[in-house]
Amino acid sequence: SMGRCTPEAQRVKSGIATLWNSQEDCQTLADELTSIYSQLRKFYRVSAFLSRAEAYALKIGQTVSLESSRFGMSAGTKLLVVGISRRPLSNLVTLRLWG
Repeated sequence: SMGRCTPEAQRVKSGIATLWNSQEDCQTLADELTSIYSQLRKFYRVSAFLSRAEAYALKIGQTVSLESSRFGMSAGTKLLVVGISRRPLSNLVTLRLWG
C-alpha cells in the first residue's frame, strides 16, 4: 500500500505527476505501474515492408502482436509500440517494441 496518496504526494514520492484526486485512483495507478514494471521486459526492433496505409495506421502506444520463431514468440506476443521509423519511398517501417 502506498499510504496517503494525493497528486502532490504521488509527484514527490515517485516523480510521476498525476491528475488523480482519490486514494482509490492513486492505488489503481500504483497497482498498474507495479504490474507493468515488476516483470522483466525487453525491447525489440522489427522491420517490415508495409503499404502506406498500414504504415501510417501504426501509432505509438498501440499494442501489436509479434509472431516469430525466435525468442519463443511463435504463438504471438503482445508488445507495445514505443517507436516508429517510416521510409515512404521503400515502404520500409521499423518498429521499436517493448514488452
